[in-house]
Amino acid sequence: MLLRFSFFMIMSLPLLSAMHLKQQYYFHTTPIYSTTLFPKMQKKFILFNMNTTRTHYRIKSTQLIKRFNEHNLSLDAASVRYVNFIKKSPISTTRLEQQLKTRYQNTFNNLHVKTIYVTPRSYLAVLPKKYQLLFSKNNLYKSTGIFSIKTPDKKRIFFNYRIDATIEVYMPRHPLKRGDALTPMNTHRQSILFERLRGAPLEQIHTREYRIKRSMKPGHIITHRDIECYPIVKRGSSVVVEFKSGSVLLQFSAIASQDGIKNDIITVQQKDGRRIKARVVAAGHVEIE
Repeated sequence: MLLRFSFFMIMSLPLLSAMHLKQQYYFHTTPIYSTTLFPKMQKKFILFNMNTTRTHYRIKSTQLIKRFNEHNLSLDAASVRYVNFIKKSPISTTRLEQQLKTRYQNTFNNLHVKTIYVTPRSYLAVLPKKYQLLFSKNNLYKSTGIFSIKTPDKKRIFFNYRIDATIEVYMPRHPLKRGDALTPMNTHRQSILFERLRGAPLEQIHTREYRIKRSMKPGHIITHRDIECYPIVKRGSSVVVEFKSGSVLLQFSAIASQDGIKNDIITVQQKDGRRIKARVVAAGHVEIE
């Protein structure tokens, strides 16, 4: 008997763990059943009836909890106070999905999209033929969110979306310190599930092209916010200074007082101690303008 009870409890755990109430559900027909909330549950019973002409219905979570309790089932509402039921719209969202896919792939060359799901936030009988897609750039760095379209008559229609994709990123092989040059030897490329990014990830690494702006540990995604161009002139190094005037070319050596990438204006110190400003033109070369 104890063994049978234990087996029943074990078999019930997956179902019980899935009985978490969400804030929004979609339905095709009425009445609303328990399987509208949890399609995989075996026990099907009516939660409530509603007018067949209605496309949206709002109900207190406590009422749903009560209905489940009547069938000896526990429902976890967490912080959900009200639940919205929205009639499934009979529209095709293929065009919207393709537009979102294009925006994502234009932003991330290393993004591999599997599926995009788009759902109207309210019942929509027909998708307008003409509209302007309004999509925040900040949304591109996460896999779920809300966007809208604006019709010629200035009406805005909102949609939920979710994108299933993977993205190839670079991570440190070992702890990196500020100023360390990024190379294929101290980083590795990895494909991860696209969920949320704090910035545009680095898409390729060439030796001494970039260096780290802050310390970073393995497992952290390297983004463009974390890097800066590797200087072709480094502070304390010897540089050749050129000065051109007509057909006259004057060259002398100096010590760079600052790091610099191409076209940076840096300070260099001559042998007599005087400091002058010069523009970086190549590795180890600067010129006075």
